[in-house]
Amino acid sequence: MPDQVLAVVSFRGEEGRTSMSTRSPHSDAPTAADLDPRWQLVERIVTSQCFAKSERLSSFLTCVCDLARRGEVEHINEQYIGTTVFGRRPDYDPGADSIVRSHASRLRHRLTQYYAEEGAREEWLLTIPKGSYLPVFRFRSWSPEAAAVEEADGVAAVAPGPSGPIMPASAPPHSAASETEVAPLAGSGRSRYLVPILSAALMLTTVALACAGVLLYERRPAAGNPASSSIGESKRLFWSHLFSAKDQTIVVIADSGLVMLQGFTKQRVTLPMYLNGTYLQTIPSSPSSPETWNLATRRYTSIVDVSIVSKILRMTGVDLDNTKFIYSRDLRPSQIKQGNVILLGTYESTPWVQLFEPGMNFYFQNDLARGVFSVVNRKPLASEQATYDSRRDDPEKTVYGVVAYRPSLSGSGKVLIVEGQSMAGTETASDFVFDDGYLLPFLSSIRRPDGSIPYFELLLRSKSISGEASRLEIVATRIEDR
Repeated sequence: MPDQVLAVVSFRGEEGRTSMSTRSPHSDAPTAADLDPRWQLVERIVTSQCFAKSERLSSFLTCVCDLARRGEVEHINEQYIGTTVFGRRPDYDPGADSIVRSHASRLRHRLTQYYAEEGAREEWLLTIPKGSYLPVFRFRSWSPEAAAVEEADGVAAVAPGPSGPIMPASAPPHSAASETEVAPLAGSGRSRYLVPILSAALMLTTVALACAGVLLYERRPAAGNPASSSIGESKRLFWSHLFSAKDQTIVVIADSGLVMLQGFTKQRVTLPMYLNGTYLQTIPSSPSSPETWNLATRRYTSIVDVSIVSKILRMTGVDLDNTKFIYSRDLRPSQIKQGNVILLGTYESTPWVQLFEPGMNFYFQNDLARGVFSVVNRKPLASEQATYDSRRDDPEKTVYGVVAYRPSLSGSGKVLIVEGQSMAGTETASDFVFDDGYLLPFLSSIRRPDGSIPYFELLLRSKSISGEASRLEIVATRIEDR
């Protein structure tokens, strides 16, 4: 490692302890990495009271952050972490040994504790999103309006660090990052496309390349684990109908800049306005107009959407060769009529959802003036509410998500809508469909005698903890033919 690199992390010894050298042996001058507030945050976290007695968790966090800092994101995976941090053999089977997953869950909980206690006034928020081990840094104190939007939607973008891009990070829209800037990474080929997808430090001008890169890397079966290529029960019952070789599947990724625009203007954008571009006329003339214009025209997406794309690309046992990932703004009406469609986000970020809402029992309605985001229950049953509100001043931080499995517009394909009124709400819906512990019991309960799965809608509820969803519950269901 060159002398000028300030932090060299090594994991040695029986207990996997972390050692950090914070200065070059030849100089006491601070280096670029030393001045990076994100790396300073990592150092504060691992020396905090929350982590003082958790050497393994400190090693885990420092390991993944240092790999991200050095651009070695191809190593931020379960196999490498298990070997490097926990001393497992290089050929160990992560499917049979869950030590990394269990510690990742503890690490996320401990980070939440840190930000609730010692780190309550930190300007940078560090998270390890579910479905990935790559650290995500978000700056959370740039303006009251933007902070509210960031909390609600988890906007992802690429921004350079104080001395160049040291780690993947999310940033406010007034950062120096341009529309096409992507943090330069070490290496080439597959690894250089993994950071935009898995870290959510992403501008969607690069999303097609990012998806292609992850597809090349993530769909390889795990070595020595034959079960990784088998088709699970949920894939046979559900996912194989959405992804197949004969039908094209389009995954529509949310336009989070559109959400911010509506939050600032307090005006809803309809699908016709979105298609013909007249929604840009809602931007008022004011000193902040240039920044608002940038929010509306740049290609931002949600951290949760990026996580969902990552989960799809990791699936084994389904055919993804005929799958396309399209930014909401780039989709055309003719495309959504053919094959299968997966829509990520509510009508605010993915206006295409508006095509299906008239036939849905559960749909979202955002009162922009009052700041109340509701789920409307079109035909409430006994013990159900007509609306389920989510308020920013709610001390419980209750969030709602909706999963809708519907026929396509032509009737020949399937549509899956995964949406929530905030980042945590969408994550709640995502957790349900990608976790067999939730999905399989539900599918088994609604399965028809012939083995087919009827169309359905689910209203889900969870709590938002530091912007992430906690354990979810099913509030109400609607099943076709019932």
